[in-house]
Amino acid sequence: MTAAQLARAYDRYLAALWRGEDAPAFAAWLAAHWGPAERPEPATLPLALSRLGAGGRGIRWHEAGPQVIGHVPGQARACYRVPRTAVPPQPEAGR
Repeated sequence: MTAAQLARAYDRYLAALWRGEDAPAFAAWLAAHWGPAERPEPATLPLALSRLGAGGRGIRWHEAGPQVIGHVPGQARACYRVPRTAVPPQPEAGR
């Protein structure tokens, strides 16, 4: 998984919520990858951005070796750390 693929998956999740669909599997999956930041956010531009993520603050996605790292503004001590081999669940249509 790349930063761009994870950003698109997150955007699909938000779109499902906006349509009134339930997406608890994706929400739980992503929440399971939230934890302490091992290092500060890189000074380089993110490879992908989820502009509406984190309540409109955005999520900046970087790639770091075997992980895709998602940084949320104002959350310097924690971030999303998703293994590049992880496969996110798809939103469930019609729920």
